[in-house]
Amino acid sequence: MLVAMESQCEYAWRILLDWPALLVRLDRPHRSALFTEDRKLLPGIRSEIVALLDQAVFGENL
Repeated sequence: MLVAMESQCEYAWRILLDWPALLVRLDRPHRSALFTEDRKLLPGIRSEIVALLDQAVFGENL
């Protein structure tokens, strides 16, 4: 149980450290495409978001 709790704490710590930068990285191009009405870029940006989240959350492409 102690090892499981320590592992959960480590995952939570990594989320707190890594996700803010990841979200900023994902947010900028998405907002830019939305507000400049360059919507043809959105499918590619969404694909990149899914790929980054797959790696960041699951450690593999789902």
